[in-house]
Amino acid sequence: MASEDRWEWDSTPWLDACLRAQAEFLALATGLPVAEPIAVNDLSAAALFKGLAYYGLYGDVVDRAEIQDIEGHLDGHLRLAKTLKEKAPSRCDDRVVSKIITVADGRRSIERKSGLIEPLALAILGGISEGRIRNLMSGTSAEIRSVDGKIPAPEAERWLQGRAAFWPSIWSEDPLLEEDNEMTAVRVPQASDGTVFHPGLRRRSGYMIGEKGQEFTIENYDAALRALSEMEVPRWRRPNSQGNWGIVKASGWTVLSRRDLNNIKD
Repeated sequence: MASEDRWEWDSTPWLDACLRAQAEFLALATGLPVAEPIAVNDLSAAALFKGLAYYGLYGDVVDRAEIQDIEGHLDGHLRLAKTLKEKAPSRCDDRVVSKIITVADGRRSIERKSGLIEPLALAILGGISEGRIRNLMSGTSAEIRSVDGKIPAPEAERWLQGRAAFWPSIWSEDPLLEEDNEMTAVRVPQASDGTVFHPGLRRRSGYMIGEKGQEFTIENYDAALRALSEMEVPRWRRPNSQGNWGIVKASGWTVLSRRDLNNIKD
């Protein structure tokens, strides 16, 4: 799976289609005009699916410092996502939300070391195609052991340990923990004006990265840097000369020591 595909998990077209289908049904049933469409980006469901996609792909939780029971939070969001999908109009294309639920569910099973993982979830977590996973599950000398077409969680975890594309779950770790060797060389994205993505860009809840409409907040600098490296075009928020925070995109990469990065103030 190409790295940029990880950022094409937008649930808002599905949400918009569901709302329009509901509005059309109500108009037919009541004889009243179709209501103005709701701004789907403002829906709590949009944030729900965005958060689950981020968790499924990167093993972290948005704004986790503000959540007391993260496991309960994850399980509750997964249940709600499944209910939304189940109750949605059947004519709406739910492939994106199904994929989000599948990979998030798969990661939860791996964390619990129990249950069966869908081949699609393991493919996404391991950074290869679903067809390749199914090939690895086939034959008498299969590389991945399966049960009824799915992969036991311990087996999935074993296989993922050898995959560079896999992001182990980090939501239970200290969100503020950073590498402490000041002389370590760090490769960072650089904007066209010469500014870089650095630790001083952390806002109250973390670092805001990603293109407009698909932004994530990541609390840990190193985790945010890893996520930026996965993007086809890294984008992050930083203040301009007037102090207003806007999105800037990378024009290239540069290497700085961690000490130099920590000394950047704006």
